[in-house]
Amino acid sequence: MNPPVYFKSWASEWEWVVRGLLLFVLLSAMTQFSLFGLVSTYLLSFLGAQPEDVSFSTNITYAALIAAIPMHIRFLRYFELRNYLLTFLLLGIGVSVFSFQVTNVNVFLVARVFTGFTVSGTAISILMLIMSRLKPQYAPIGLSVFYGAILGSGLSSGALVYLVTNNLDWRDTYLFLILFQLMSLAVVLVLLRSKAEMKRYPLYQLDWPSFILCLASFIAWAYTFIYGPKYYWLTDGRIRISLTIALCGLVALVYRQTVTKRPYLHPAVFQFRGFIIGLLLLGVYYGIKDSIQLIYAFTLQILHWDTQKLIWLSAWNVTGLITGIIVAAEMILTHKFSSRVFLLIGFSLLLLFNLWSYSIFQTDLSFWDLAGPAMLQGLGSGILFVPLMLMIVSKLPDYTGFTGAVVAAFVRFTATCNSYAGLYTLQLTYNQHFREAFLRHTSTTDPVFAGRLATTGRYFASAGYTAGQSDALAARTVFGALGVQGQLLTDMSIFRLFALVILIVIVLILVVPGVYALFSRPTRITSS
Repeated sequence: MNPPVYFKSWASEWEWVVRGLLLFVLLSAMTQFSLFGLVSTYLLSFLGAQPEDVSFSTNITYAALIAAIPMHIRFLRYFELRNYLLTFLLLGIGVSVFSFQVTNVNVFLVARVFTGFTVSGTAISILMLIMSRLKPQYAPIGLSVFYGAILGSGLSSGALVYLVTNNLDWRDTYLFLILFQLMSLAVVLVLLRSKAEMKRYPLYQLDWPSFILCLASFIAWAYTFIYGPKYYWLTDGRIRISLTIALCGLVALVYRQTVTKRPYLHPAVFQFRGFIIGLLLLGVYYGIKDSIQLIYAFTLQILHWDTQKLIWLSAWNVTGLITGIIVAAEMILTHKFSSRVFLLIGFSLLLLFNLWSYSIFQTDLSFWDLAGPAMLQGLGSGILFVPLMLMIVSKLPDYTGFTGAVVAAFVRFTATCNSYAGLYTLQLTYNQHFREAFLRHTSTTDPVFAGRLATTGRYFASAGYTAGQSDALAARTVFGALGVQGQLLTDMSIFRLFALVILIVIVLILVVPGVYALFSRPTRITSS
């Protein structure tokens, strides 16, 4: 039977227009995914939420997105893709309308789970459309675009948030999001055929228990790592319960896949060494990529940049990301260079980014001081996406379906949760270390501290303050400067630590034959 024809006849003559329209629909879905992390300040006050609640809402959205992927793929083998895509775009609009009315943080979290379902349905549909227009050897590009869209959606969301919050009420971001979703509906109606002439697979033996296990385990996993640092990990009963649910759920999920005739996730993928190594490298990448967030946080909290300036810095990062994906895809898939070369280049660029950031961090950084490192980080990320997707997906047999992509998404989810908890813990640890070091010198018996305090006090006295007011303002100013210096040293220490981790990965890629000798063939793990 001929492959399904999703697009209308005119689409074959406007290839780049079609690609742009598909990317627009994908970004509109991803904007719904990432938008609320960028209005966290307003959510905290409007919903009475805590910072951890906002982070948790983002992660449970991604958890729902991952858990629903196999189910969406199963449905797309039965329903017409255009109708399915239209349905989830309409559901996404419904969730946006509902979220606009929400005033309770717990209801908001439930809405975010449904947001994950709708975003997943839209994203998987668009991903299948992208892959339908690519040759089989170019399929990993589709996944690279998917992961790139997740990272790049922060830019489109940030631009939307900036325009709305500076001119209108912040809740109007929902209305503009709905406008984008309506535009996506129009794109789908114009671009796709109502009948794709596809072979239908009956909907029977749908593995709903595995879906529920996936969702419950992933949400519990997110709760453990988001709230763990706040509640001091296993000393709190809530964290012990959530960790137990996560681990038991994952064990039950894995066991179910080994005994079910039609598994939700095919366990055979773990028999391929290349796949496992790709997952490990992907986990390392997502574990260290969030060092760019230190720069974003530093510009807002210490340098006091406005949102527009931060958006432009993010634009430099996304420009590097897109460039890296295009260059790596062109070079690797035309066999001009091996995947190993681009793994080394990508991790080397991330190493250079961390060392560069470590060397320039100070309290008077300009936009152009940080534009170079931001673009370099994006370039390294983009270059890494394609070889990693090749390792994870292209070496797997067809009967495993989208399992490789789903497991890779779970690794990304886990690494991101670990990164959040790890950065939080690292910053607490390093801040405490430097604070204690400073406290040893914050005494009037220390000549340097006493001199700085006296100089600052005289400055305020010359401005007309009384002696008592001058002393209080001087102490506040000096201790505030010490706090900034402590944060500066903390960020520099994390950059240095991540640089060391990346250096170890580069050395392993260079010296361990098993890391790169598998690129030319799908080596399978066999039991003796």
